[in-house]
Amino acid sequence: MTADPEWFTDAILSTDPERVGEALDLVRQTWPDERSGLYVDAVPRCRDGYRTGNWFQRQSVVRFFGELSVTSVGLTRAELGVDSDGPPLPGIERTLQAAIRETDERVRRPARHAIASLASAYARRREPAHLRRLHGTLNTLVADSDQSMVTRSIQLARAAVAKECDEELSERLVCPRCGDIVEHWTFGDTTSVRCVACGYLGVETELTGPSVQRESWDEAMERFRDRGSAD
Repeated sequence: MTADPEWFTDAILSTDPERVGEALDLVRQTWPDERSGLYVDAVPRCRDGYRTGNWFQRQSVVRFFGELSVTSVGLTRAELGVDSDGPPLPGIERTLQAAIRETDERVRRPARHAIASLASAYARRREPAHLRRLHGTLNTLVADSDQSMVTRSIQLARAAVAKECDEELSERLVCPRCGDIVEHWTFGDTTSVRCVACGYLGVETELTGPSVQRESWDEAMERFRDRGSAD
């Protein structure tokens, strides 16, 4: 199927469940070499629709962005309409971060699944730095959330991201001081780490104390023999 950005945008924002469902079903049937228009043209328009739409339109945009995350695998950054240094799907990612914080569970629930799809796409695109950054951003959102249900949704999304990049994170989420779990935190363009056990903040430290003289096995045996002869 030819990927017509205008047709997809109109369908997603139509508030018609049948049209929305048809558009979602057809995303993966579009030709890869014609799919670029969905990211360049449809994503910005749908983001505008998300900001101004009702709950069903916001839900539809979130589901659409989840599908677009999956189909981004195999497309170059130029085809996605982004530069070579930034996130592969910046508009989609920002919208999903907003959706996971919604008070309306009807929007928040599909956002969890869409973020999992986004993490899977980053993993398949070999984008480990952006997986770690996404994980760190979700850590920050958890810390900033003051609503239990929203916090729980963000935690579930964060778990999905960690699962997708388990090998990558497992190498980095170990505290060099105590060996416990280290969390990634993202503030703007800065990423840091914090150990939940000992408070390590990513700054190398050297703990010093009195040296201990360890006795070798030969020294211990000699001491034992000396004690026996003395008795």
